[in-house]
Amino acid sequence: MGSEKYPHKGVLDLLANRGFSNGTNAWTATDHTAYTISTAGDEGFLQLLPIYLDHILYPTITKAAWVVQVSCPCTYQTE
Repeated sequence: MGSEKYPHKGVLDLLANRGFSNGTNAWTATDHTAYTISTAGDEGFLQLLPIYLDHILYPTITKAAWVVQVSCPCTYQTE
């Protein structure tokens, strides 16, 4: 998946690696998803910021990309 201006998959990670980044990552909590990126210095961050924001604000998500992943059923035992 990409974004409207950068429709190709992996563009953000490719450009992030040019800016000496550790790459991109995301994690989801019960009420939000956090997207992270780190770069070596301000210059790399400022170069990536417009591309990164485009991916967050204008993603190209197809119906096939919506997959619900369940790793294990949650069962709780009470005493």
